[in-house]
Amino acid sequence: CIGLLSNNDRNSSISAVNEKQSEALKVLQSALEFLSQQNNEFVQEKCENYTSHLNKLKMQMERDISILIAEEQSQWKVRAEKQKQKQVGVKDFEMCEELGTGNFSQVVVARHKITKVQYALKIIEKKKAEQLAKRQHP
Repeated sequence: CIGLLSNNDRNSSISAVNEKQSEALKVLQSALEFLSQQNNEFVQEKCENYTSHLNKLKMQMERDISILIAEEQSQWKVRAEKQKQKQVGVKDFEMCEELGTGNFSQVVVARHKITKVQYALKIIEKKKAEQLAKRQHP
């Protein structure tokens, strides 16, 4: 269960990667700006070339991130639409960890197999539910 990510988790991960890459590019740009201020013509020329290359990388990275997010959103919409078309049952969920138990029920974390959304699922055995109903309504 831990390895699977919901749509929001994926978008958060993509954003985190984007932020880290942006930070790395800023550090490189700062270093290049510093080096370009040196009185060495060769170093200045190389810095201009690297700066140009970094700008191209940054634009490509932004396009790639946008494409990834768009693809994820599209896939999530398709999965959600398919899910709307059929009834949901216990077989549609992957049981993860137990949150708690009571006299008549058990509560577990369940992840939907298609949408990967997590839910708290209360499991009540049919016999116990009937006993509970009899107690509450004599």
